[in-house]
Amino acid sequence: MPDPTLLDTYDQANDVRYSSYFKIIGPRLVLSKYLAKSAQLGKPDGVVNFKALRTGEMYLIRAEANTKIGDETDALDDLNTLRAARINGYVPEVLSGTALTDAIELERRKELICEGHRFFDLKRTTRIINRTNCSNFCTLSPTDRSWTWPIPQPEIDANPAILPQNPGY
Repeated sequence: MPDPTLLDTYDQANDVRYSSYFKIIGPRLVLSKYLAKSAQLGKPDGVVNFKALRTGEMYLIRAEANTKIGDETDALDDLNTLRAARINGYVPEVLSGTALTDAIELERRKELICEGHRFFDLKRTTRIINRTNCSNFCTLSPTDRSWTWPIPQPEIDANPAILPQNPGY
């Protein structure tokens, strides 16, 4: 099941992503974002095109970049443009500072759910991860070695110019 706290941030009635990304299958709500088109009797036929880059992602990248250079007006315009395209009847908000940065981050989570961006978003923004009910990496600081992946040994063997293996591997 998708993260309930993230699910609660969608406007289930008006946000087109909710009905596009999630379906009730049997007794469970499941992520259906990657289910293929329907074939016989409503069963997926397994054919689906993965979206490598999308317009929504580009708006969010530009919004985040604009906040980094202090252009909150353009960042807010991009955020409101994206939300207006996704949420029926959306009324543009006026946000600035941390509220704007947090809104962009939340919109990235909602827009790009299960596309593999979350790890890199957390790493790039140097956030601390605090998890409950876990056995590994319950707390992960931005400088923790666990953020760094090992360099594959065949790459090191094939290229003597590669620096030594990342620490801890």
